Amino acid sequence: MRGVAVGGVQSGAIPGDGCARSVPAPGPPVTIETIQHTRPDLAEIAALLPQIERVAPDTVRFEAGDMAEGYAIIRVLYRNLSE
Repeated sequence: MRGVAVGGVQSGAIPGDGCARSVPAPGPPVTIETIQHTRPDLAEIAALLPQIERVAPDTVRFEAGDMAEGYAIIRVLYRNLSE
């Protein structure tokens, strides 16, 4: 029954097909305290990013403006520094 309007909303809408979605407002700054890498050299490479601080031989921490930014940084680390 895709495409039938029900109360102003189209039934059977598929995510990503142009439907309006609400975007959450940025939250407060967040601190990611511990990301522990399996090898110390990965933490060293991660610490080359300006917002990341190395707190132990295999561990880094960082602060982000909000959770979305924090998640984006974690994704960068995961994609580029995973074994």
